[in-house]
Amino acid sequence: MSYCVNCGVKLADSEPVCPLCQTPVINPNQPTDTHRAYPDHMDRFPQKHINRMFVFRLAWLVAGIVSATFLLCDFFTAGSIGWSVYVVLGVLFIGSVASAFCFASVYAAVILSAGCTLALLAIIAWMNSGWKWFVYLAAPFTLILGVLFFVCILTIKKKIKSLLRGIAVCLLVCAVALIAIEILTDLYGGQLVHLYWSIYPCVPISVIAIGLFILSFNKKLLAEIKKRTFI
Repeated sequence: MSYCVNCGVKLADSEPVCPLCQTPVINPNQPTDTHRAYPDHMDRFPQKHINRMFVFRLAWLVAGIVSATFLLCDFFTAGSIGWSVYVVLGVLFIGSVASAFCFASVYAAVILSAGCTLALLAIIAWMNSGWKWFVYLAAPFTLILGVLFFVCILTIKKKIKSLLRGIAVCLLVCAVALIAIEILTDLYGGQLVHLYWSIYPCVPISVIAIGLFILSFNKKLLAEIKKRTFI
């Protein structure tokens, strides 16, 4: 038998609150329920590894079926192979890029993807006798984008001692790529090199990159930002 700590009335063991004054019953001799509403630890599920060889075979199987379907449709409707060649090239390109990302190394995947893109554009240029646009425009564009993706992935994965600095480097590389693209388009069109449209995105990108780079050295401000944003 226990008593209410507020009014002193006798309480039964089964009463959670005092029937007179509604004060919660506190009995230090009565064991409390220690069962938690949440587990002490989270269950860790086994990580499943992707069967890269299966993905590789599946990608090429689908590419082969789709390519054969378009070739047959083109042949039976037109009596010859014409437009379907470009469709087959596109399908094979998608299959090649999907196969490239089956590699464990993301760097190898980016390099192979850039190589597949160059091969596709070279075949199209050869079929249409248009090597000029390939050499002076398509190939440089592809190489610039390949280098851009490679540097961004390398920077983010390595983090260069700070994630903010890595993002700043990626933004600066993007700004340089935009300037290089405008220079290439001017040269291809036979015009004098002048920076016009690339300046508009490059200026704010560069300002943001420089701001992030400076911010990465201010540890107190970073700690305050993480505190405010619950990171």
